[in-house]
This record gives sequence, C-alpha cells and structure tokens, in this order.
Amino acid sequence: MKICPVCESTLFDDMDTCFGCLYRFGSDPALEAARSAKAVPWPVDGGEGECAASRGGEGGSAAPTAQEMSVPGWRLRVRSEGLQPRGSSLTVEIEPV
Repeated sequence: MKICPVCESTLFDDMDTCFGCLYRFGSDPALEAARSAKAVPWPVDGGEGECAASRGGEGGSAAPTAQEMSVPGWRLRVRSEGLQPRGSSLTVEIEPV
C-alpha cells in the first residue's frame, strides 16, 4: 500500500494515479520523497490468535469481543459477535480523535 502525497489517500502499490485527486505518481519525485519520509508505519496488532471468550448457548455464540488500536489521529475498534458459520458479524468503527 502507498499513500498519495497530495490528498493522503491509501492506494494499492500498482496504482499509477490517485483516484482521490488524480495525482500521477512519478510526476513530482520530491513531493513523493517528502511524503514517504514522514509516513508513519501501521502499528503491529498483537491481538491475533484465539479469543478468550467462552462459548455461549446452543448456537455456539460467544460474548462480543472488541479490540482497540490507536493510529495517530484515529481510534480503530473491531468487534466480532457470534462464532457460527452463518449469523456471525464483524463491526469496524473508525473515529477521529
């Protein structure tokens, strides 16, 4: 993933043009170098693996679990509910701080 130096949209590495502001990568190498110098790496989430929540009733549903992570200027919260193959849900909340 790369970040547009003009509008700071997140783009796939193979994209040559930002669809947010139509900036063409490679047209201003100095601007791109300045943006990559101040880029902040994505924080490593140590919360991967098994969930400590216990299974609930007969449907196998578990109590909702949530993980929070802070990225400069943003709060990210991910919550999963239910462990059944059908009927489980994933909620992602992104809030400016």
